[in-house]
Amino acid sequence: MRMVQERQRPVEQFLLELITVGVKERASDIHLEPFQDGYLVRYRIDGLLRLMGLSLPLELGRRLVAAIKAMAEMDLAESRLPQDGRFSGTFEGVPLDLRVSTLPTPFGEKVVLRLLPKEAPIKELSQLGMDGETLRKWKGLIKSPQGMLLVVGPTGSGKTTTLYASLRALLSPSLNIVTVEDPFSETVFFCSFPCRTSSPSTSPSASHLLAPPISPPVSLPVERGNF
Repeated sequence: MRMVQERQRPVEQFLLELITVGVKERASDIHLEPFQDGYLVRYRIDGLLRLMGLSLPLELGRRLVAAIKAMAEMDLAESRLPQDGRFSGTFEGVPLDLRVSTLPTPFGEKVVLRLLPKEAPIKELSQLGMDGETLRKWKGLIKSPQGMLLVVGPTGSGKTTTLYASLRALLSPSLNIVTVEDPFSETVFFCSFPCRTSSPSTSPSASHLLAPPISPPVSLPVERGNF
């Protein structure tokens, strides 16, 4: 395991290097995890967390976490409660939205960065890799006038990709489509801006799914959390 030595470099440069590695490795998440002797860095690639032989001194890791929280417009003074935020940038020529989640631990705050390309690599249902029969059935299910579909799987397995490809297949000026997400992933034309919960302790299903909509929504994808 290689321990990064603290040098007279801006902490933002370490963050840039971490994200750049994630982009090159096609990672969906970057985990910064504090332990007694330092911060461990792991990347989620193809759904699995992988060690990349990199760790950070504890003090450098804490300064890096503070920089991430500042960029994501989080409360820097709050370290005892989980927080969510986001920021954006271009890394290795790839425009990204970065979704940030923090979680308090005995040794400091754990941070997870979700790397979300602004240009979705998969936009159509036909690109998901479903066989012909499964694709035909799925298209029929998402066009049902009522009911609920559950898309489940581990982090990085393609749940959000599947949901948004399904939304794009339904888009029409004649339909009202609302998404309930916390935090939201992306906006889609002809789809209402995503609703968010009014408080961290309020579940989207409790606060929004029971509220009477202005007009009946067609689809309500619900997703929460990075960990």
